[in-house]
Amino acid sequence: MSVVPTTLIQTKLTSPSSDDSLVQRAALCALLGAERPRAVSLVVAPAGFGKTTLVCQWLDSHSLPTAWFSVDEWDNDPVRFWSYLLSAIQQCEPEFASTALTALASSQPPKMEALLPALINQLAQRSEPLVLVLDDYHLIDNANIQRTMQRFIEHLPPHVYLLITSRSEVALPLSRLRVSQQLTEIHEHQLRFSATETASFYAQSMALSLDERTCETLHRRTEGWVAALQLAGLSLQRVTDRAEFLAEFAGDDRLIADYLTEEVLSQQRPELRRFLLLTAHLPRFNAELCDAVLDANGSSELLVELEQRHMFLIPLDQRRRWYRYHHLLASLLVQQSADEAERRTVHRRASEWYAEQESMEEALLHAFQAEDFVWAGALLDRFGMRLFHGGSVRALRAWMQRLPTEVLEASAQRLIIYVWALFASTDENVEPWLHKIETLIESDPETRCCTEPQLNLIRSFSAMHHGDVHRALALVESSQSQLPADESHTHTAPGLLLCVAYFVTGQLQKCEALLEKNIALSLRQQSAISLIPLLAVQVRLLLRSGRVQQAEQQLQSSWHLLQERGWDQIADCAWLWLVGEEVAFLQRHFDLAGERLQRAQALIATESWQIARSVVVLRQGLLVLAMGKRDEALRIYRDPELLECGTMVLPFLPSVQQLRQQLAFELGEANKEHDALTLQANIKRVSDASCEFDLLLFARRLLQRGEATAVLQLLEAFLPEAEAQQRRLSVLEARILIALAQQQLGKQQQAARTLRVALDAARKEALLQPFVLAGAALVSLLRLLLNRGQELFIEDILARLPADDEVGDEVVASTLEVSLSDKERKIVNLLALGLSNREMAERLFVSPNTIKTHLKHIYSKLNVSRRAQAVLKINALGIST
Repeated sequence: MSVVPTTLIQTKLTSPSSDDSLVQRAALCALLGAERPRAVSLVVAPAGFGKTTLVCQWLDSHSLPTAWFSVDEWDNDPVRFWSYLLSAIQQCEPEFASTALTALASSQPPKMEALLPALINQLAQRSEPLVLVLDDYHLIDNANIQRTMQRFIEHLPPHVYLLITSRSEVALPLSRLRVSQQLTEIHEHQLRFSATETASFYAQSMALSLDERTCETLHRRTEGWVAALQLAGLSLQRVTDRAEFLAEFAGDDRLIADYLTEEVLSQQRPELRRFLLLTAHLPRFNAELCDAVLDANGSSELLVELEQRHMFLIPLDQRRRWYRYHHLLASLLVQQSADEAERRTVHRRASEWYAEQESMEEALLHAFQAEDFVWAGALLDRFGMRLFHGGSVRALRAWMQRLPTEVLEASAQRLIIYVWALFASTDENVEPWLHKIETLIESDPETRCCTEPQLNLIRSFSAMHHGDVHRALALVESSQSQLPADESHTHTAPGLLLCVAYFVTGQLQKCEALLEKNIALSLRQQSAISLIPLLAVQVRLLLRSGRVQQAEQQLQSSWHLLQERGWDQIADCAWLWLVGEEVAFLQRHFDLAGERLQRAQALIATESWQIARSVVVLRQGLLVLAMGKRDEALRIYRDPELLECGTMVLPFLPSVQQLRQQLAFELGEANKEHDALTLQANIKRVSDASCEFDLLLFARRLLQRGEATAVLQLLEAFLPEAEAQQRRLSVLEARILIALAQQQLGKQQQAARTLRVALDAARKEALLQPFVLAGAALVSLLRLLLNRGQELFIEDILARLPADDEVGDEVVASTLEVSLSDKERKIVNLLALGLSNREMAERLFVSPNTIKTHLKHIYSKLNVSRRAQAVLKINALGIST
């Protein structure tokens, strides 16, 4: 289970401080590059060979901007790894990857494959060189990280240089880099000290005066292994008989490490030895943390002493406030610390210290390492809702799932936090958890007053997501009256649900009045988890009320707001992009609609949200079908995964089942009788706005079956309340269907009048798609209205409908008979006889310009552009007399 870092540990992004007393590796620095390194430089050797020191020396000799990432064992997770790597680059380029970083910190982070192209392009736009250092990369064995790193390296911009240190060979695409001479490799044999460097090391770094023979012996026995040389030097500082020491000194690396560690520790005074053994459990530490862990003062002086004595202490910042031990020494010290109770105490105290600093991630990490799950549960009680409202829902869920069952279920409040996390990031049925909460409340009546309102809130959201809007409203109104009077996070939830409920039930004025208030509250409370769906509802409300262009403007405004807050890549932003896709789709901006669907898909690219993913896929099916790609739409419709979704819905969007029925209808694939009956069963009341999607699709089914009278009865009962509630988009769709039903009953003029009302409502907002969806049956009515104004808008619609030869000659002929005026009919007859414009003008006693004007309208109604085409079509259709 991945856990996203809620706050980045800055010392992991800072290169270790250089030490002028260390032996300078000039030859190896030259290998890395006199001015700039090659595309990738790899320094591979076991612990203690000076890999990091070499890289730091090379960096000190250059002035290149450097991004540093010290990898640790907790980073073997794609989200954590890339969060730190991108943040490292951000130290040099403050604006870099801010969107991607927010995405990775969200409750449903996207896959890195989706983010990499934009990140690489952003790096490519950088004008200055950049060195990116990954220290201790051997700790990474996650296949996903390896795969994305391979792609990152394959497309590395020419002015970005990657330096990697590792204790083992790395799974990266090195062959191509070797062939193209873009790879520098430095290995163990190159890092081993020479005899001269060994002598310099003891004299310069260790301040030891050793004769040439002793230096040669140590060099031979250690084979130039820097860590062993340093450990030997520490022992030599204290022994009196150097000859005896050298005689016992073995040559095996592991034995050297074990022996020297024991020698070094045994020579230290008890206070310092205890300090080393206890603080070795900490991945990084400062004096205050060490004091807390040891429950004593004086750590600052001990750290200074250890640094002065070169006791494998590595500063992590320029101020020398944070440190870590050399990994070799740390691992050996931990092995020496056999007391399990003492280890747990260290981690518990570290967790308490981090909790006081409000460092949520570190506090939780140490709590779990201490295996103090009761304390971890208390921390989650304290920090849980902050994580939830900040959008870190996935991280919260992961922490909760690491608790033993008895700890997780020990408190009703803790379970409520867990259920919120489940509810917001998975499709899991939360009912069993709600029953457990109720049981806990019954056994502890004192908790009822604070937990029952929250339980009712969750139940109201659950009811909403199962389509029971009226029960959801009743529950939220009940819980709202029981919540405390102070303005807190708990108040953002009922406000959100009320807005959604009013929207779903078609009470758009009530919803709009509440939206601004609740958006402002969510901003004050820093509740991304409430704000994002509220913004999505706001955009869809504008769309549903027919204000399409305002909806587009609001979408852009909402997106800028989320970017400013750093919330633009939280998974819930997918709802905003799904609504934005609908805005673009209705105006037939299909490329833009496709881009927005891709953004939604990237945000919810996780197995936990099958329903959301299915909604995106089905919207994609409707989009590609509208673009004429029927085979692709058919493949999507037949995808078996879409049949496996549960009954949950995303309240302010059509459900998976509804979208699938719509796609089936558009494709002509569904069993019309069965689906029509299913839709009819779903329609509870004609006036119920929550059923309008089903109702309008049912009307289209009836129209398809030739039941025009039933369509008129259904929609004429639907219209009054829809108009009263200003659900203008549904009203527009209903009027188009009514016009088609009237046409089907032979009421051509009445149908034209109905359609004209719909055209008047749609023209200002450029709403083309509702007319195009009506198909070829609308052609005759549109041509009838073509010479009565609105020519450009009607022609725009006609251009997107099937051509006349696709509609059928009988339909086109009857259309022309109705739509041609008396004057135009006379001109058609003369045109069929082959008369010129002047001859027709003389016969009809009008000017040639008048004939030209009439011909223009006739050509448009015939869907032709030239005289010869018009004559051929007139004769083919038999409309001349």
